[in-house]
Amino acid sequence: EIVTENYLVPFVHVRRGPQLDGWQVWPFVGREHQGVIHGTNYLGLDQLTPGHDKFFAAWPFFFHEHTGLGTTNPVQELLVFPFYHRLTSPNRDSTGYLYPLFSITEDREKKYREWDAPWPLIGFARGEGKYMNRVWPFYSHATNAALTSDFLFWPIYKYNAAHSPTLDRERTRLLLFLYSDVVEKNPANGATQT
Repeated sequence: EIVTENYLVPFVHVRRGPQLDGWQVWPFVGREHQGVIHGTNYLGLDQLTPGHDKFFAAWPFFFHEHTGLGTTNPVQELLVFPFYHRLTSPNRDSTGYLYPLFSITEDREKKYREWDAPWPLIGFARGEGKYMNRVWPFYSHATNAALTSDFLFWPIYKYNAAHSPTLDRERTRLLLFLYSDVVEKNPANGATQT
């Protein structure tokens, strides 16, 4: 039941529908509001359609959004490109300066904190969900519960490992593809394939 009226597609449009209204003159300015909608799906089960409030000006240099309204993890995001970026939610906060080069992220859901300065060259993460030290191209070690990734003087030495209840896989490479060794192991019965 959403109607979008386009004028000079895709630059100018007006949208309206159940608890929805919005307009844009892209890339100059636009806004949209969607209220939270409670209803049922085709199986008759309760269904929540999250709401949002979005605004942009001089896209992609400025936008301010509130998404996931009505859920347990609403997200608020502000971007003033390239100077500042801020994302806040109950699960995760992230702040960036000279975006995306310098940032601090606290991920409460995955239980880690990460610093990048400048991303992707230098980064550090600490916590239960992620541990990382990266100074590219000299050294990197990153690990979480299932994955490990290391390199020394990239691309001279590269190591990756993935661990799961059904498969352990390790790959070691020298000079990317000059030498590659893959070992796969079934943790349940100890069978190995190289």
